[in-house]
Amino acid sequence: MPWTVVVIAVTLIVVVASLSAALAADAMSHRHGYEPEPSSVGGRGSAPGPTTQLRHPRWRRTAVRAWTICGAASAIAIALVGLLMSAG
Repeated sequence: MPWTVVVIAVTLIVVVASLSAALAADAMSHRHGYEPEPSSVGGRGSAPGPTTQLRHPRWRRTAVRAWTICGAASAIAIALVGLLMSAG
């Protein structure tokens, strides 16, 4: 198998893996990244106030890193394919 095919295959595998990791981290960020915090509006006997939604920073950071890796791998794949097409 020529080395160019191996390089393209490995790069595309990295793109697909990083895309799936980014999508999973983003979903976890939206699904489990919120923690309700009860509001202190009203007093005793009044209806409870609305909850404030806070994003958990760990899932957000993981999602941002995964999307960054996905974007970089995609850019490298596009550059490699373009380089190999122009050279071949």
